[in-house]
Amino acid sequence: MLDFFVHTWRIRWVRRGIYGVLLLVVIGGIIYAKGWYPLARVNGSYIWAYDYRASLQITNNFYEKMEQETHALLPQEDELKKVVFDGLVDDVIISQELRTQMSDEELVQKIKLQTDDMIATPESKNRMLVLTKMSESDAREYFLNRVARGQILANLFTLQQKEMLPWFMQQRTNARVSLWGISGVWNGEKGYSVK
Repeated sequence: MLDFFVHTWRIRWVRRGIYGVLLLVVIGGIIYAKGWYPLARVNGSYIWAYDYRASLQITNNFYEKMEQETHALLPQEDELKKVVFDGLVDDVIISQELRTQMSDEELVQKIKLQTDDMIATPESKNRMLVLTKMSESDAREYFLNRVARGQILANLFTLQQKEMLPWFMQQRTNARVSLWGISGVWNGEKGYSVK
């Protein structure tokens, strides 16, 4: 039996095949661990696993801190997942609308101004870092930038004298959402629900 394995191992294509499989397993493990794969597609844009994980962590950190301060009950895990996934889908919808109304460069500038304004004082910056339990750059990426995009769109709708909520509910209903790496269903206006 040992001779069979030794003889088989000496065959070049067998060794290459085994090394190839091992390499694929390692690469697959890295991709999974880092979250470099899409969980969903929304109107042609992707929601990546690393984005979802970071957003879920920030949301969980926020609610844990609020629970400590106010003694309010933490939302259940399924409720947290819904809040985070709905927020990510909403951010895609908001981002796509903003890109129809301004250039990418203008949008980046407005987001930076808005987020800088949110943490303009040392107290507000410290409070944000305590609530999110993340670095400033991560908190900006996974929390503040999204809030800023929502505020920018709300301001645009106010200037244009348009109602944002009916428009937004219509966009959610019409959104083409395909779930791949996350179990659940997209219920249009009602958002995501865990299976």
